[in-house]
Amino acid sequence: MRFLVIFALFFSLSVNAQEAPETAITPEERLELAQVAFRTGDFNQIRSYIEPLLVPEPTIESREARIEARQLLGVAYFYEAQEATTPLQKEELVVAAKYQFLELLRESPDHQLDQMLYPASVAELFERVRAENKAELDNLRPNTDGQTQETSVQTFYVERRVESRNFALNFAPFGLGQWQNNQEVKATFFGVTQALALGLNITSYIIIESLRGEDGYYNPGPDRRSGDFQDALAWRNVMYGSAITFVTLWAASIIDGVINFEETDITIRALDAPPPELLPPREGSSLWTGAPIGWELVFPF
Repeated sequence: MRFLVIFALFFSLSVNAQEAPETAITPEERLELAQVAFRTGDFNQIRSYIEPLLVPEPTIESREARIEARQLLGVAYFYEAQEATTPLQKEELVVAAKYQFLELLRESPDHQLDQMLYPASVAELFERVRAENKAELDNLRPNTDGQTQETSVQTFYVERRVESRNFALNFAPFGLGQWQNNQEVKATFFGVTQALALGLNITSYIIIESLRGEDGYYNPGPDRRSGDFQDALAWRNVMYGSAITFVTLWAASIIDGVINFEETDITIRALDAPPPELLPPREGSSLWTGAPIGWELVFPF
């Protein structure tokens, strides 16, 4: 009996040991996933894919892949900093982006970002890192003896739109300030409830006026406590209550709109093809393409 128990335990352990472990994501696959996230404009996902490859120590053997990974992660940190809600968080993300750019330059001191293709803010940050560490990078720069290093270029087209918001719109009723702040749920709540309150207020007033007699007074009934007079009193209470409700909801929407107001709305999205502004003009066509207001960015890697 004891032999059977031992044999069963050994068999169970053997089966568990033979189970295939979960397939780990390779560094190459992580880099490909980060590139896909970049193409779709999902910059927050880039960090989750690339950070395990570079922090705390790089696990990518290929020099070109490391450079591309640091460039992707630096750009991801930069755009995440633009959406930071506190100055401290923004500063930490900018420092992280500068660190990745510095590590990139330590591997390739002559690496360049095309300022005509990259946003000026990213290119300025990259060049600032180069200038702040010029002495170190000069010592790391090898003598090429006229030889040029081949680099692969992968081009992504990204559209960045910046829209200014109107602060005065926060004082408008029916949740217009919330719509401007991209708070659809709050905007729907304030819009519907304020419309109902205002509609009930107007309806109550119309009913009260319709109960008046030709002489402008209400019929009090035989006991002087009923009839149209009593109905008018009830509808008057409804009218006052709905008015107070409307004003209260309006004030709440104003406070909420002012608290959550941001002066600009920045939208970033990846493009599947070059925008019309970068395409050569057709013969006989005007240079103006009628494209929407905004500016397109091209990120080469």
